[in-house]
Amino acid sequence: MINLGPYSGKNCPNVRFHPTVIDRILEGTALLVVLVTWVGIYWLYTQREGALLSAVWVMGGCSIFCFLLMGGLAYLPVRFINFPIRVTERNAAVQYLFAIRLTRVMNIILLLGLLGSVWGLYYAFGKLLLLVSFVLLGLAFIGYYILAFKYK
Repeated sequence: MINLGPYSGKNCPNVRFHPTVIDRILEGTALLVVLVTWVGIYWLYTQREGALLSAVWVMGGCSIFCFLLMGGLAYLPVRFINFPIRVTERNAAVQYLFAIRLTRVMNIILLLGLLGSVWGLYYAFGKLLLLVSFVLLGLAFIGYYILAFKYK
């Protein structure tokens, strides 16, 4: 369930949303970040001669889990989403679209945070990437709520 607010989408019409090119680009970007994370782990493994912290492997596994979980959440029906505003037949489609796009954007940002965590254990720029990903996550939520209330 995606919980973005107090109003349930259970009584909404069954909205169907077929992913567009933008959605496929967002999913591909998330997959690319996972691949970059694992290539980075392999590179660190070869540079450190096999002596990596166990946290690196955990974060690599979490990146795959996050990619699959958040990617799957983007295909949930509208009845499994709680919205910040009351959803009617008039605004159900646009609110569903905003929630699904937020899920895809959050997937990318969380994966960037995990990539920053992997690199942050050994290099300072990884900590910067982690900080930037948290700022982007906050901006994504702010943008979502602004759009959700604007198009209610």
